Amino acid sequence: MENIVFVTAIIGAVSGVVGTVLGIINICHSLSTNCVRLKVLPKIAFMIDRNNVLTFDNPTNRCISLLKDKVPYRLCVQVTNLSAFPLTISDVGFGNIKETRGIIIAPELTPGKTWPARLESRESVTAYSSVGAVLDPEVLKKTVAYARTDCGKVKYGTSHILKVILKSIDK
Repeated sequence: MENIVFVTAIIGAVSGVVGTVLGIINICHSLSTNCVRLKVLPKIAFMIDRNNVLTFDNPTNRCISLLKDKVPYRLCVQVTNLSAFPLTISDVGFGNIKETRGIIIAPELTPGKTWPARLESRESVTAYSSVGAVLDPEVLKKTVAYARTDCGKVKYGTSHILKVILKSIDK
Protein backbone atom coordinates (compact mmCIF):
# COMPACT_ATOMS: atom_id res chain seq x y z
CA MET A 1 0.00 0.00 0.00
CA GLU A 2 2.86 2.39 0.82
CA ASN A 3 4.40 1.79 -2.62
CA ILE A 4 1.14 2.77 -4.35
CA VAL A 5 0.95 6.01 -2.37
CA PHE A 6 4.63 6.75 -3.12
CA VAL A 7 4.20 6.16 -6.89
CA THR A 8 1.02 8.26 -6.92
CA ALA A 9 2.85 11.11 -5.15
CA ILE A 10 5.71 10.98 -7.70
CA ILE A 11 3.27 10.97 -10.61
CA GLY A 12 1.41 13.92 -9.08
CA ALA A 13 4.63 15.89 -8.54
CA VAL A 14 5.86 15.24 -12.09
CA SER A 15 2.44 16.19 -13.49
CA GLY A 16 2.47 19.41 -11.47
CA VAL A 17 5.96 20.38 -12.68
CA VAL A 18 5.09 19.58 -16.31
CA GLY A 19 1.85 21.59 -16.01
CA THR A 20 3.71 24.56 -14.56
CA VAL A 21 6.33 24.50 -17.34
CA LEU A 22 3.63 24.25 -20.03
CA GLY A 23 1.77 27.15 -18.40
CA ILE A 24 4.89 29.33 -18.49
CA ILE A 25 5.52 28.42 -22.15
CA ASN A 26 1.90 29.28 -22.97
CA ILE A 27 2.19 32.70 -21.30
CA CYS A 28 5.42 33.47 -23.18
CA HIS A 29 3.82 32.40 -26.46
CA SER A 30 0.75 34.56 -25.82
CA LEU A 31 2.88 37.60 -25.04
CA SER A 32 5.05 37.16 -28.14
CA THR A 33 1.98 36.69 -30.35
CA ASN A 34 0.74 40.18 -29.42
CA CYS A 35 4.05 41.92 -30.20
CA VAL A 36 5.00 43.74 -33.40
CA ARG A 37 7.67 41.62 -35.05
CA LEU A 38 9.35 42.70 -38.27
CA LYS A 39 12.38 41.43 -40.12
CA VAL A 40 14.16 44.37 -41.75
CA LEU A 41 16.80 43.44 -44.32
CA PRO A 42 18.75 46.08 -46.27
CA LYS A 43 19.75 45.05 -49.79
CA ILE A 44 21.28 46.36 -52.97
CA ALA A 45 19.50 45.97 -56.31
CA PHE A 46 21.11 45.99 -59.75
CA MET A 47 18.89 46.61 -62.76
CA ILE A 48 20.13 43.98 -65.23
CA ASP A 49 17.57 44.94 -67.88
CA ARG A 50 14.09 46.45 -67.99
CA ASN A 51 12.40 43.45 -66.36
CA ASN A 52 15.14 41.80 -64.31
CA VAL A 53 16.56 42.92 -61.00
CA LEU A 54 19.30 41.20 -59.01
CA THR A 55 19.16 41.86 -55.27
CA PHE A 56 21.87 40.99 -52.77
CA ASP A 57 22.07 41.13 -48.98
CA ASN A 58 25.55 39.58 -48.89
CA PRO A 59 28.61 40.59 -50.91
CA THR A 60 28.84 37.64 -53.31
CA ASN A 61 31.43 37.55 -56.09
CA ARG A 62 28.74 38.57 -58.61
CA CYS A 63 27.70 41.53 -56.46
CA ILE A 64 31.28 42.73 -55.97
CA SER A 65 32.02 42.46 -59.70
CA LEU A 66 28.89 44.52 -60.48
CA LEU A 67 30.02 47.17 -57.97
CA LYS A 68 33.54 47.23 -59.45
CA ASP A 69 32.10 47.56 -62.96
CA LYS A 70 30.16 50.60 -61.67
CA VAL A 71 26.81 49.10 -62.66
CA PRO A 72 24.09 51.47 -61.36
CA TYR A 73 22.45 50.17 -58.23
CA ARG A 74 19.59 51.05 -55.94
CA LEU A 75 19.42 50.60 -52.22
CA CYS A 76 16.37 48.77 -50.97
CA VAL A 77 14.86 47.49 -47.75
CA GLN A 78 12.95 44.22 -47.50
CA VAL A 79 10.42 44.17 -44.66
CA THR A 80 8.76 40.92 -43.56
CA ASN A 81 5.85 40.90 -41.11
CA LEU A 82 6.56 38.15 -38.57
CA SER A 83 3.64 39.22 -36.36
CA ALA A 84 0.45 37.19 -36.07
CA PHE A 85 -1.61 40.15 -37.33
CA PRO A 86 -1.50 42.58 -40.30
CA LEU A 87 0.67 45.72 -40.14
CA THR A 88 1.04 48.83 -42.27
CA ILE A 89 4.59 50.01 -43.01
CA SER A 90 4.65 53.79 -43.32
CA ASP A 91 8.34 54.65 -43.39
CA VAL A 92 11.55 52.85 -44.42
CA GLY A 93 15.12 54.05 -44.71
CA PHE A 94 18.68 53.84 -43.45
CA GLY A 95 20.39 55.01 -40.28
CA ASN A 96 19.32 55.27 -36.66
CA ILE A 97 15.89 56.90 -36.48
CA LYS A 98 16.89 58.79 -33.31
CA GLU A 99 20.01 60.22 -34.93
CA THR A 100 21.05 60.65 -38.57
CA ARG A 101 18.76 58.91 -41.02
CA GLY A 102 17.84 58.80 -44.67
CA ILE A 103 14.25 58.10 -45.58
CA ILE A 104 13.24 56.45 -48.82
CA ILE A 105 10.48 58.88 -49.78
CA ALA A 106 7.73 57.42 -52.01
CA PRO A 107 9.66 54.21 -52.65
CA GLU A 108 9.06 51.90 -55.55
CA LEU A 109 7.67 48.66 -54.18
CA THR A 110 7.45 45.00 -54.98
CA PRO A 111 4.94 44.63 -57.85
CA GLY A 112 1.35 44.56 -56.64
CA LYS A 113 1.99 46.71 -53.53
CA THR A 114 1.08 50.33 -52.84
CA TRP A 115 2.55 52.80 -50.36
CA PRO A 116 2.03 52.71 -47.42
CA ALA A 117 2.38 48.94 -47.59
CA ARG A 118 -0.09 46.75 -45.72
CA LEU A 119 1.45 43.40 -44.85
CA GLU A 120 -0.46 40.37 -43.74
CA SER A 121 1.24 37.91 -41.39
CA ARG A 122 4.34 36.35 -43.01
CA GLU A 123 4.09 38.68 -46.02
CA SER A 124 6.99 40.85 -47.19
CA VAL A 125 7.57 43.89 -49.34
CA THR A 126 10.73 45.39 -50.80
CA ALA A 127 11.01 49.19 -50.93
CA TYR A 128 13.46 50.44 -53.58
CA SER A 129 15.06 53.87 -53.58
CA SER A 130 14.78 55.83 -56.79
CA VAL A 131 17.33 55.19 -59.52
CA GLY A 132 20.46 57.23 -58.90
CA ALA A 133 19.48 58.22 -55.35
CA VAL A 134 22.56 58.52 -53.16
CA LEU A 135 22.36 58.55 -49.39
CA ASP A 136 24.68 60.60 -47.26
CA PRO A 137 27.69 58.44 -46.22
CA GLU A 138 27.09 59.62 -42.63
CA VAL A 139 23.70 57.89 -42.74
CA LEU A 140 25.19 54.69 -44.13
CA LYS A 141 27.87 54.57 -41.41
CA LYS A 142 25.14 53.40 -39.04
CA THR A 143 24.87 50.27 -41.25
CA VAL A 144 21.26 49.69 -40.30
CA ALA A 145 17.97 49.95 -42.09
CA TYR A 146 14.71 50.66 -40.34
CA ALA A 147 11.00 50.26 -40.89
CA ARG A 148 8.30 52.15 -39.01
CA THR A 149 4.72 50.97 -38.70
CA ASP A 150 1.63 53.17 -38.64
CA CYS A 151 1.37 52.51 -34.91
CA GLY A 152 4.84 54.05 -34.42
CA LYS A 153 6.88 50.90 -33.74
CA VAL A 154 10.36 51.02 -35.27
CA LYS A 155 12.42 47.93 -36.04
CA TYR A 156 16.01 47.81 -37.29
CA GLY A 157 17.98 45.37 -39.39
CA THR A 158 21.38 45.12 -41.00
CA SER A 159 23.25 43.07 -43.58
CA HIS A 160 26.83 42.70 -44.77
CA ILE A 161 26.11 44.49 -48.03
CA LEU A 162 25.84 47.91 -46.34
CA LYS A 163 29.46 47.73 -45.22
CA VAL A 164 30.52 46.91 -48.78
CA ILE A 165 28.50 49.83 -50.14
CA LEU A 166 30.08 52.20 -47.63
CA LYS A 167 33.56 51.05 -48.66
CA SER A 168 32.71 51.62 -52.33
CA ILE A 169 31.44 55.15 -51.52
CA ASP A 170 34.59 56.01 -49.53
CA LYS A 171 36.85 55.09 -52.46
